[in-house]
Amino acid sequence: GPLLLLALSFHALLEGLSLGASGGGQAMSLFLAILLHKSVAAFSLGVTWLAGYDTQVLAAKRYIGAMLWFSSVTPLGIILATPLEGSSLGVWVQALSAGTFLYIGLVESCPGIRTPWLSDHRSKLWGARFVQLACYAAGFGCMGLLGAWT
Repeated sequence: GPLLLLALSFHALLEGLSLGASGGGQAMSLFLAILLHKSVAAFSLGVTWLAGYDTQVLAAKRYIGAMLWFSSVTPLGIILATPLEGSSLGVWVQALSAGTFLYIGLVESCPGIRTPWLSDHRSKLWGARFVQLACYAAGFGCMGLLGAWT
């Protein structure tokens, strides 16, 4: 619960900083991307948070506090980074956000990081390894194509 709240809050703060420092059409596409995945992050946080508590009253109070905090971090990042729009510091903030997003995305989805069976060198697993790598490459390629298209 609390550790996930901390991690997602840091992620949301970077989202807000990136959105606040961006301008024009880039801001709208970034806003839509944040809007689309923030609901999934909030749902994951809520389920994890409620699963960790036995008493309903304590769970409800802490749940509301956690959700209020999580929902306020992105707007806080926007407020902090809006004066940086168009400056060289704003470019650094966007680069930090993009690098963090890429790192999280690659670590969470990269074949072999989350699945210990990939480190097994038995020959019968080569087919499964290839399928997972092909799906990973196809997903990466589709997102790259989507980025180039928009």
